[in-house]
Formats: sequence, C-alpha cells, structure tokens
Amino acid sequence: MKKLSKWTKISIVGLILFSTILATTQSQKAAAETEYTFDASLVTVLNNTGKNDYITISELSSKDKVAVYSDATMKKKIYSKTVSKSSLKFKTKLLKDSGGKLYISVKHSWKSTVDLGKVTYDPSPDYTMPIQNTSTLSLISIKDAKDIFTIRKPIKNATYRIYEDQKKKKRLAYKTAKSAADLQISVEIPKDFSLKLPQTVYVTVQEKGKKESTAIAYTSIDPEGPAPLKASQVTITNNKNYADVIKITGIQPNDMVTIKSTTYPVRDIVTNRKSTGTTMYIYIDQLSKNSKTLEIIHTPATGANNPKSLLVKYSAEK
Repeated sequence: MKKLSKWTKISIVGLILFSTILATTQSQKAAAETEYTFDASLVTVLNNTGKNDYITISELSSKDKVAVYSDATMKKKIYSKTVSKSSLKFKTKLLKDSGGKLYISVKHSWKSTVDLGKVTYDPSPDYTMPIQNTSTLSLISIKDAKDIFTIRKPIKNATYRIYEDQKKKKRLAYKTAKSAADLQISVEIPKDFSLKLPQTVYVTVQEKGKKESTAIAYTSIDPEGPAPLKASQVTITNNKNYADVIKITGIQPNDMVTIKSTTYPVRDIVTNRKSTGTTMYIYIDQLSKNSKTLEIIHTPATGANNPKSLLVKYSAEK
C-alpha cells in the first residue's frame, strides 16, 4: 500500500477539521434562524423537584404529531406522540430543577408544514436559584493558614457551600448565614503553585427547606499574604470634643500599621505608623462626625508581600 506524503496527510486533516467546523456552524446558524410558529402560550409546564413534571399542550387536533425536545437542535427528545384529542398531557422526569427551555414540534394533520415552538419554564418551587453575581464573592488568600471566603449580603438562614469541582463531589467548606450581614467562611482553597494563585472553586447556595442550587465558578486573583487583623483587635472611639482614638492589640514591635479612609472617591492614608509594643494607640484629630469605615493594613515586622486589609466601621460622634 502506497504511503501518503506529509503534505497529503496535512491536507486531509485540514479538510476534516474544516468540514467539522462548517457542519457545527451551519447547525448553530440553523438553530439561530429557526422561525417559531407554534404559540408558546398553548404550553403549560409544571416543574417539580424529585418527582414527575407535567407538560400540557392545548389546541391540537386528532392525528397531530407532537414531539418535545430539550435542545434547540432537536436531538434530545423528551417525548413524542400522535394525539387523539384536542389536548395532550404527559409526565416526565427530564426537566431541570433550575428551569430551562423546551423546543416543540407540531405537525398538524391538516397542514403540510411543521410548526416549531420554544417554551421557557420556571425553576421548581423547591429549587434554590444559584448565586447570580460573582462580584458578591471575594477571597483573602492567606499564606500558611486557612483562607477567608466572604459572601456579601447572603440570604438569611441559607447554607453556602464551597466545592473543588463543579459536580460537587469534593466539598471544601460550608456555613449557614444567620443574618444578611457579610458571611465569612474559613477554607483552604487549593493553590496553583506555578502562579501562586488560587484555583477555581465552585459555590452553591441552599435556602432553608429547598434543594441546593447548581454550582457557579469563582476564581480569585488575590495572591497569598499574611492574615489581616481580626475585628476583635481593633477598637475605634469617635469622640466629639477631643481626639479620636484607634486602639490595636495583639501585634508585635516594629509591625507596620497603615490606616486608610474608604470614603468614596477619596482613599487618603489617615496614618502609617510602626508599633513599639504589642498594643498601639493612634490619636486622630478628627475622623468624621458621622459613622464611616476605615481600612486597616497590618504588615508584620518580619516583612511580607501582599498584606491584607481589615475594614472596620466606627460609630458617629456622641
């Protein structure tokens, strides 16, 4: 048998790849250009959790042929039947608890063309919607200790879980929010040591009495650094007629403490000071008459890259 030259092989492989891309593109284009002629309002979907779902299609005629699919290319069939009366009702367990779309084909017995329809169905009542915005998530990546994963404005009494994989086989940590205040979870996030960055993790939420949501991906670019101060180490006294006081405990001599204002749009440095002992008192002529928040950055005397911030809110003057 005659051997093919290198260039002939490359040409054949290129032709196969081109044909595959062309077929995929044409399929996607066909799906995008589909004209939906079947009235979606004639379809009712009852989406349940852990039990049968029900789909009802009305205004049919005897001998109409109906098929229901879960994908726009109409390859994943859920159900098909030639009907014998004016409506069709059937049960299935193939709908997604999170909601989704159905694609319907109806060949009326009195019509030469096929009507196509697209129906959006709601999540099941027992399903928890996944986190909608990853900007509500943040990570402080701590060197030689557990990381701090924060969820802003969590759902009260909902449980948040962090997984290493999207299929939720390896759980890293979980915690239930007791209020709508920021929820912090102590967790060891796997690191990509080649880049010194965390790997992607997957986060779910489960409201009380409901089913756990699907997992959404979250990747942080926060590099490892020393742990921030704890809120219990900082006391801010906002005085009315004399200097305001910031007290910081549990530190070491020669540690550096930087305090910044977080008032938008200004982020001025209030002070940048080195400690002389394990407790530091910082006196400020005037922080603010109103309640505001300070950013406190603690850098150990031993030196460290990427020191982490602690945000502390102080009360209005009294």
